[in-house]
Amino acid sequence: MPNWDHIVREHLAALRLPPEREIEIVEELALHLEAAYEAALAAGLSAAEAEARAMRGYDWRLLECELSRAERPSAARALQPPLEMIERRGGLRMGSLLQDLRFGARMLLKGPGFTLIAVITLALGIGANTAIFSLIDAVLLKLLPVKDPAQLVALSKTARDGENRIAFSYPLFQDLRERNQVFSGILAYSGVALNLSGNGQTERVAGQLVSGNFFSVLGVQPLLGRVFTDDDNKSPGAHPVTILSHSFWQRRFAGNPNVVGETVRLNGYPFTIVGVAPHGFFGVEVGAAPDLWAPMMMQPQVSGLADRLQMRNNFWVNLMARLKSGVSAQQSQAGVDALYRQINRDAPGLSPKLRDFLLGQHIQLRPAGQGLSGLRNQFKQPLLVLMGAVGLVLLIACANIANLLLARATARQKEIAVRLALGAGRARLVAQLLTESFLLSFLGGLFGLLFAFWGVDFLLSFLSQARFTLELQPDLRVLGFNLGVAVLTGILFGLAPALQATRPNLIEALKNEIPALTGARGGFELRKLLVVAQVALSLLLLIGAGLFIRTLQNLNGIDLGFRADKVLLLSMNPGLNGYSPERIKSFYAQLLEWVNRLPGVQAASFADMPLMGGAWVDGIEVEGYKAAAGQDMSVSAKKVGPKFFETMGIPLLKGRDFNVHDEAGAPKVAVINETLARDFFGNDNPLGRRIGVGEKPEREIIGVIKDTKYRDLKKQAPRTVYVPLAQPTATSAELTLHVRTVGEPTNLVDAIRREVESLDKNLPVYNVRTFTDLVAQSIYQERLIATLSSFFGLLALLLASLGLYGVMAYSVARRTREIGIRLALGAQTSDVLKLVLRQGMGLALVGIGLGVVAALALTRVLGNLLYGVSPTDLLTFVSIPLTLTGVALLACYIPARRATKVDPLTALRHE
Repeated sequence: MPNWDHIVREHLAALRLPPEREIEIVEELALHLEAAYEAALAAGLSAAEAEARAMRGYDWRLLECELSRAERPSAARALQPPLEMIERRGGLRMGSLLQDLRFGARMLLKGPGFTLIAVITLALGIGANTAIFSLIDAVLLKLLPVKDPAQLVALSKTARDGENRIAFSYPLFQDLRERNQVFSGILAYSGVALNLSGNGQTERVAGQLVSGNFFSVLGVQPLLGRVFTDDDNKSPGAHPVTILSHSFWQRRFAGNPNVVGETVRLNGYPFTIVGVAPHGFFGVEVGAAPDLWAPMMMQPQVSGLADRLQMRNNFWVNLMARLKSGVSAQQSQAGVDALYRQINRDAPGLSPKLRDFLLGQHIQLRPAGQGLSGLRNQFKQPLLVLMGAVGLVLLIACANIANLLLARATARQKEIAVRLALGAGRARLVAQLLTESFLLSFLGGLFGLLFAFWGVDFLLSFLSQARFTLELQPDLRVLGFNLGVAVLTGILFGLAPALQATRPNLIEALKNEIPALTGARGGFELRKLLVVAQVALSLLLLIGAGLFIRTLQNLNGIDLGFRADKVLLLSMNPGLNGYSPERIKSFYAQLLEWVNRLPGVQAASFADMPLMGGAWVDGIEVEGYKAAAGQDMSVSAKKVGPKFFETMGIPLLKGRDFNVHDEAGAPKVAVINETLARDFFGNDNPLGRRIGVGEKPEREIIGVIKDTKYRDLKKQAPRTVYVPLAQPTATSAELTLHVRTVGEPTNLVDAIRREVESLDKNLPVYNVRTFTDLVAQSIYQERLIATLSSFFGLLALLLASLGLYGVMAYSVARRTREIGIRLALGAQTSDVLKLVLRQGMGLALVGIGLGVVAALALTRVLGNLLYGVSPTDLLTFVSIPLTLTGVALLACYIPARRATKVDPLTALRHE
C-alpha cells in the first residue's frame, strides 16, 4: 500500500506549514486517500490503477491555494474549504455513497435491538398503508385492463324527475350501434344467473350476456381460443357458445389447456366453450366479476324469462362505448342524445305514455376507464377515513423512530464531534445519518410488504362475506406506493435527528466522556414535542375507533323484529332447468314436506327473498282510501309460504298467518306490517279491509305482524305487504328455503343437498348460509371500519406509550447527577417519584388536550358513518382520554420508579 503520509507531505512541503497543523492535515488527507484507494481496489482495479484514481480525486493546486490563505484559528477550520471542495467532485460521489451505505449497515448491525424495534415499527406502519392503498387502488383508482381505457364511456339516462337510469332496451342498443357517428364502437352487457352442469357437477355461476363486439370494442385478446364476433350474435339461439373467465377456468377446469371445444350445459342448454379470457380481466364492473360470458342472442335460452330481444319497453342491458379519436366527450354526448331522441320519436310500437316518458330523458356519458361499480359511492368515504387513520399511524411511527434516533445520536456525539473537529463537513455527516435512516426505512418497507400481504388477505375475507370479488394482488403501482412511503418515512423520521445531531458543542463533547448535545436541551425539547404529537394523534385515532365501536354495538343491538339465530337459508331455481309452473310447485312441496320431517327442524317455509335480502316495490291501492296529491303510495312486497312468520319468529299482532288453503283460486289475501297499518288505517282495525299491490284492491287483509328490518339496519322498517306464494300474482321459480332448527343450522346442509339431488341431480343449491351470517353481511362495512380503526388505534397507543417511556427513561438517565444530589440533600423517594411523574404526565396531558380539540373538529365528518352515537359522544370523549391517561401514567411510572433507586454516592462518583 502506498505511504499516503509521505505523499501528502510532498505536496504540502512548499507551504511550510507549522508542524502541528501539518500533522493534522496529513493525517486527515491520508485517511481520505486510503479510503478512496480501498474503494478502487474493491471495484477490481489493480494497485497502480487504484493509486492513480485516488490521486486524481484531489485538485492539489486548489488545495494548496486554499491552505496558503490567511492563517485560520484552528486546523479544523483550515481543513473545511478543501474538504468541501473535494466532496463536490463527481469522481467520488458514487464511492462516498457506497461508503455511507456500508458504514450505515455496520452501525445498524452494531445496535440489533434498536434496528429490530425500528424495522418492526416501520413495517407495521408501511404495511398497513400499503394494504389499505391496495383496496383503494382496486376500488377507486385502477384502470380497466383493456386497450386505451381512457376512451371508454358509460351511457345512462337522466329523466325529468332527475333520477339517473342505466338500463336500455336491446332494440335501442341496435339502433344506436348502427346509426351513431360519435363512437368507434358501442357494446352491451347484462348479468344473468346460470346453472352450469358438466362432468357430473352442477353449480350456480355468475354469467353475462354480451354483444358480439364486447371483447373487440374493449380490445381484449383471449388467453385460449377466440373471442365472440358479430356472427355469434346475429340470430336468436343460433350460436350457443361461451367464454370462461380466467379464475373460473382455473377453479372449475383446473386450468385445462384443452378446455376449448368442450361442452357444458347452461340452465340445461348445451354450450360450447370457445375461449378463455386473459388473467386479470374481470369484465367492466369492479367487484362483480362474471364466471363466463355468452352471446346476448342466447337470452331466451338461458335467462328463464320471455324473449326480451325485440321488446322496446323492457330495459335490461347496460351500454358502454369507445369515443372516436378526435371527438370530445361533450360532442359525443350531444350527438348521441340527439340520436336517442330521434330513435324514440320514430320507434314503432311504443305507447304514447312510454314514448313521452322516453322523450323526456337525456343521454349522459360518464368516464368508464376505471370501470363501473356500485362499490365506489358506498366505499369511498370509509376508505378515505381508513387511509387517513393508517397515515396517522405512520406519522406516530415516524415520531417514535425519530425519538429513538435522537437518543441514539446522544450516544454517538463524541464520534460526531471528533469527525467535525477533523474537518468533516456538516452536510457530509447529515448525508451519512440520512443514509442510515433510509436503510431503516427500506428494511421497514420490505418487511412492510409481508404485513401488507397479510392485510390484503384480511380485507379479502371481509369482502368475500359481502359477495364482492376484487383483485388485490400487489402490482407495480402498489410496489411503487410502498417504495414511495418508505422513502418519505426515511425523510420524516431521519432529517430532524440528523440536523440536531450535527450541531454539538465541540469543546464539551471532546472534553467529557459523557455525551452532551450542544443544545442538548434543544434536542430534549424536540423529543418532548414528538411525544406530545404522538399522544395527540393516538388519542385522535382512539376516539375515532371508539365511535365506530359504539356504532357497531348499536347496530348489533337493534331489534330486528324477528329471530335471526338458528335459521338456515338455501336458494334454488328449478325454473332455469325448464320446469313448468306445475312441476315447480310439486318440487317445492315435496322438498318442504321432507325437510319438515328432518330431526331437529322446528319449522320451515319458502320465500322469494330473505328478510334482509330486500323486497320488490310497487304501488298500493287501499279500498276507501283517497291518496293526497303527490303522496307516496309505494310499499315493499314479499312472497312467502305458510308458516313463514313462525319460522322467522315474527310476532303476529292481529289476525292469522297464511295456510295451505291460500292458493290459486282461493280468495286473495295479504298480511301487512304495523307501519303500513298505521299509515293507512290509523287506529282502525285493518282486518277485513282490501288492498291491491300493483293491482285492483281485492286482497283481504288477514293479519298484521310486527315491523322487521330490511337490507339496511340503519333505516326504519318500510311499509310492507306479504302475499302468498301460491296465488297467481305471486308465482316465482327462484325461492329461498328458510329452516329453523333446534341445534346448529349448518349441520342440515348436506342432508338437504342430498334430498335436492334425489329430486333433480342437475339443480344446484346456492346462497347457503345462516341468517346470522346474512345479518352480519348487512353491516360488514361497519365491522370492517370498527375492526381496522381499533387495531390502528391500539397500535398508535402502543407506539405513543413507548415514545413517552423512552423520553422519560432518557430524562432520568440525563438527570442522574441532579437526582443523586437531591437525594443526598435529604429529598424523599416520593419527591423524586412525583418529580418524574409530573414531567411525564405534563407531556401526556398536553398531548391529550390537543388530541381532544382535534377530535372535536375532525369527527364531525364521520357523521354519516355513525349510527346511534353523536360525533361528539360524551362517553367516548371521556372514557378514551381517561384510558390514555392511565396508560401514560404506567409508561411514566416505570422510569420514575427507577429514578427512586438511584444511589447518591454512585451517581456523584460517576459524574
